[in-house]
Amino acid sequence: MSSMFRLCSSLITLDLSNFDTSNVTMMSGVNNGLFDSCTNLKSVNLKGNFNTSKVSDLSQMFKDCSSLKSLDLTNFNTENVTRLYEMFLGCSKLESVDLSSFDTKNVTTMAGMFSKCVKLSTVDLSSFRTPKLTEINSMFSKCSNLLLIDLSSFDTSEVTTMKLMFEDCKKLKSIDLSNFVTSKTSNMFRMFLGCSALENIDLSSFTSDASPDCNSLFLGCTRLKKLDMRNFDFSKPSELTAPFGNDIDVPRSAEIIVKDCD
Repeated sequence: MSSMFRLCSSLITLDLSNFDTSNVTMMSGVNNGLFDSCTNLKSVNLKGNFNTSKVSDLSQMFKDCSSLKSLDLTNFNTENVTRLYEMFLGCSKLESVDLSSFDTKNVTTMAGMFSKCVKLSTVDLSSFRTPKLTEINSMFSKCSNLLLIDLSSFDTSEVTTMKLMFEDCKKLKSIDLSNFVTSKTSNMFRMFLGCSALENIDLSSFTSDASPDCNSLFLGCTRLKKLDMRNFDFSKPSELTAPFGNDIDVPRSAEIIVKDCD
């Protein structure tokens, strides 16, 4: 079914509830998204017989479906899915998406999953369990209306890249990532770039075991009041290059908690 409706830009509504997809293994993929660039698609029914139990890749499935406002994916069985790469990239009108049934235990990449979902203010990922996850770079990049995100269920012990994860999340005021394990993370480049409303960041569990690239990590965080990086080792200069960018935007009054390197 890969690319089945790709580039069907005049498609407005679609009912696939009578499709028996119980034996489908290929439903989407990079440059093969099932509904990729269905720019006028406003509603799609994926309940009933629509079965994803044998599908391994949902990459770019709804990429650039720029007219979709809501999605109910509670019928999806994702126990065999390994890739959610750019699944909702460019869904610029998406305001709500129900992923409560998602089983993410085998997923390795969520890179760019919600990138450019500019209307999305929150998304419930509390059911996500991610023991095999390795990539979350650009996951919420340019989600400029994002107000709240709870990632407390995430297991990041295998994650190698968090690059640009929250880039330009301009309305996000606080984020708690104190459960994140970064022992294998080698790329944190511009992770919070342009988060101009962010006041509190709890990175107390972050370590620098993998000597991550942290260049411009907090560039543009102009309202930061408190930053907790108490377990990050700053003693080796190569591990951290200009975390606030070459021009330090973080207010001088900000409380920054770091490890004593004496």
